[in-house]
Amino acid sequence: MMRKLLLAGALVVPLCTSALRAAPDNTSAVARGPLISRSYFGLHIHRADTTTAWPRVPFGSWRLWDAHASWPHLEPELSKWDFRRLDRYVEMAQAKGIEILLPLGLSPTWASSRPQEASAYNTPGWAAEPRNLATWREYVRTVAARYKGRIRQYEIWNEPNLTRFFTGSPEAMRTLTCEAYRTIKEVDPAARVVSPSATEKEKGIAWLRSFLDAGGGRCIDIVGFHFYVYAHEPPERLGGLARDLRALMEQYGLSARELWNTETGWYFANRRVPNASRYRVLDEDLSAGYLARALIVAADAGVSRFYWYAWDNATMGGLIEPDSGEIKPAAIAYAVVFDWLVGGRLEGCQQAESVWECTLLDADARPARILWSTAGPRAWNLPAGFDITTLERIGGRSAARKDEPQGRQIVLDELPVLVRGGPQVQGVRARAR
Repeated sequence: MMRKLLLAGALVVPLCTSALRAAPDNTSAVARGPLISRSYFGLHIHRADTTTAWPRVPFGSWRLWDAHASWPHLEPELSKWDFRRLDRYVEMAQAKGIEILLPLGLSPTWASSRPQEASAYNTPGWAAEPRNLATWREYVRTVAARYKGRIRQYEIWNEPNLTRFFTGSPEAMRTLTCEAYRTIKEVDPAARVVSPSATEKEKGIAWLRSFLDAGGGRCIDIVGFHFYVYAHEPPERLGGLARDLRALMEQYGLSARELWNTETGWYFANRRVPNASRYRVLDEDLSAGYLARALIVAADAGVSRFYWYAWDNATMGGLIEPDSGEIKPAAIAYAVVFDWLVGGRLEGCQQAESVWECTLLDADARPARILWSTAGPRAWNLPAGFDITTLERIGGRSAARKDEPQGRQIVLDELPVLVRGGPQVQGVRARAR
């Protein structure tokens, strides 16, 4: 996980009024956006086999990072394997119909090319590449064979541009990636390989460029990246980051590959347990709004998977209270957006000053709009002749609630609302007065 992040809150401004104007609706045309599957909604769960109850929200995929399932945990000594925990994870995922993404790095100390070197998790040697490629191949082959047909996605390494996770060169990571790719495909041709997932925005993109320059693009099926943003940037910045990555992928002939956000989170407040972060901690409303908007904007920008970090983390992105397991408003927001998007297609998001509007064709082919304000409450007036059949809000610690507009006005804030009209409804367009 990337630790050195600051978080930005939404600025609350005095209530203002804007007008809605009707515009031609194009949602009956051929859908432009890709179908959003349940696997788009991913989670990290640290302790699913011990103290954490199974999440009480719908999701489709699970990345096993910080879950004690990487190489040092699976083979703590040469040829001495311990698959007990990973076996339990796989059994749990199969029982729930959840897809697993398994990161393959780090290197155990005994296999490390620099066994005395400092690394994450206070264990020396883990951030170095293995000193023997044959040992790496045997590890990858053993795991791929054991879980053939049960684990279908493998991620080569976590945040290789950060020295606490990887101290080798992009060329060394290219070698590890291509060796793993060939080995996995020999064992399980249907399995897919995700690139090493860099982070820190521009720095991560620069590392990815170096990796691709070294030939790494030949040995991946999917481009992975960690979509963390900085203090002055709201979650809407994820859309721009995705477009930057897509532009890079196009330069290297990878435009047809999927782009996965394999880790994202913000620091969320807890009700009773203090958040130990020294960075900005988001309150309940902002937490729910940031998570909901990030999911929507990333999907609109063509991101195919979004793995939230983390369901049961007390500091970064926790969706349950660490002392009681009670779900937080952000967990409700996650579930509501899942219900809105899965099976549907986003047709595009637009910004008019502080107001965002995303066009959705839902799972039942019904046109809808998702609206929010990034700058505090905004009052929106419905145009004459515009009738709303559904107005759905994210409802705090309870499920989404359906409201009636008060008169001819909708008040928007940082929590997205879904607005749906009748079958012949005209598109909703926002224009600041």
